[in-house]
Amino acid sequence: MSLDALGSSPATICIAGHELTISRIKARHLSQVQAHVVKQSGNPVEKIKPSLEGLDEESKKYVLGLAYDDYRRQQSMTLDDLMEFLSEIEGFAYLLWLLARDHQPDMTLEQAEKIVGDLDFDKFEGAVNQVVQASGLSPDPTT
Repeated sequence: MSLDALGSSPATICIAGHELTISRIKARHLSQVQAHVVKQSGNPVEKIKPSLEGLDEESKKYVLGLAYDDYRRQQSMTLDDLMEFLSEIEGFAYLLWLLARDHQPDMTLEQAEKIVGDLDFDKFEGAVNQVVQASGLSPDPTT
């Protein structure tokens, strides 16, 4: 992703017959995606606590260490993490909604989920690619 893309103008795309104007991705969008992922995932340390019962101390420390590493990874999202998030229907719909609501303020997350959910399987990847290109997420091959 080039820094020039962060300040560029919005783009109009068409997904499943819906014409949408979307923003170029900004730091606030990434922050919102990260917060959404953390909220959806929950705290891995809290999730594994019930499983610790009956383990010896060394095993507990090991499992807690792995969970803590997962927790720390949740706190910083890489471009690879974002692309993985986009490969899921819910993740793609969430980012589409974030980028579109700057220009269609009445658009709801449910509407974005319906647009994405109504895509034929073979059209999903093309829609993701459209948003990736239009939002500036795709590395610019000329820079």
